[in-house]
Amino acid sequence: MLGLFDGFGAKLTIMADVAEVMQFRRLFVETGRDSCWSQAIEAQLRRALSLGHDVQLHLHSGYLNARYRDGVWEQDYADYDLARLGYGIRALIR
Repeated sequence: MLGLFDGFGAKLTIMADVAEVMQFRRLFVETGRDSCWSQAIEAQLRRALSLGHDVQLHLHSGYLNARYRDGVWEQDYADYDLARLGYGIRALIR
């Protein structure tokens, strides 16, 4: 999409799910395998910013305590109520 938008001189707004990207990176660091393409995702977000596109925070808080087992992410859906997160929303967006 970046190439398509750049071809028309348009700018894209990307809503990056920060909790998901953090978990993908954690999995890569812990296992040494980039099963969820964390490096490619982060490179694409950096490239978008360098080209003047907009990257905004998006949050699926179920990923905060998610675990990757047998090739599947198991999310903690109890964390979807942001008002009940014990550590507060501010800690997530610093």
